[in-house]
Amino acid sequence: MDVSIIIVNLNSRQLLQECLSSVYQHTHGIAFEVIVVDNASSDGSVEMVNTQFPQVRLIENTVNNRYAIANNQGLEIVQGKYVLYLNGDTVLTGNSVKVMRDFLEKTPDAGGVGGPMMYPDGRYQEACFRFPSAVNVFYLLCLARFYWNTPLAANYPQLQHQQKPRTVDFVVGACFMARRRVLEHCHGMDPDYYFYGEDSDLCYRIWKAGWKVYYSPQGPPVIHYGGISSTINLFDNNQRTKHLWGWKSRFLFIKKHYPGWRRFGIVLSTFGAFGVNTVLYGLAAFRRREWNYFRVNIGIHAEIVRAAGHLIK
Repeated sequence: MDVSIIIVNLNSRQLLQECLSSVYQHTHGIAFEVIVVDNASSDGSVEMVNTQFPQVRLIENTVNNRYAIANNQGLEIVQGKYVLYLNGDTVLTGNSVKVMRDFLEKTPDAGGVGGPMMYPDGRYQEACFRFPSAVNVFYLLCLARFYWNTPLAANYPQLQHQQKPRTVDFVVGACFMARRRVLEHCHGMDPDYYFYGEDSDLCYRIWKAGWKVYYSPQGPPVIHYGGISSTINLFDNNQRTKHLWGWKSRFLFIKKHYPGWRRFGIVLSTFGAFGVNTVLYGLAAFRRREWNYFRVNIGIHAEIVRAAGHLIK
């Protein structure tokens, strides 16, 4: 078996159907299996898989085991030399699975690889990022909304124009292929993460184990709907709660992997960003004569600061 594809699903029947259809339509030239781990869906997802895709190896959980734990369940039964983590809200547009498999075959120092992604409307979607730092945490909290296309925002600017594969800190878990033996050495994803952070944490441990993580622009892009189902199913469509959990996961990563002096620097940058945001939102509210705008936005950032405080406990 060349590749085992693991897809975690939670009440996303239609998206999952589109994803599976694209996998079987576009993947050829390799031996592969698909494992769907369903986290207690109530929307007929399981019945759809059993009826339309009987070849899928299905794990039915009676409770929502969350993303990391569910992926680890799939990892326990894979048969492939390589493992592709694929979100259920993705659609393949070509033989991306074989392209990534071929890349790992010919790149012996690669522990994992990701490829180009796009939104449903065809816009480029960033597929890899840098690990957190005091600089990018500060920039993301108070300046990225003005200008995003800079390394200060923890991304890789102009990556869509890249012609050759390059190493990156981490690839988003929506479509990430790694060597099975590397994943087993790293014990899969860390179940301590509730939402976001599983991919950065896994790639960090792959790097620490002596392997490299690559982004390869070769191959067809993968359409990614970008967390629509998770926002609805996990956070009742509350973007504020989703945003806060994203920062909690980032701080959890920092606490797990960074020494105390570096954690302290990131806490200081978080407080500094809060001060800058207080001024910026205050000026905007004064200009608009809309003080509720100030209250709501500063409230969100105050919650992020409180979450960062756990880094020094």
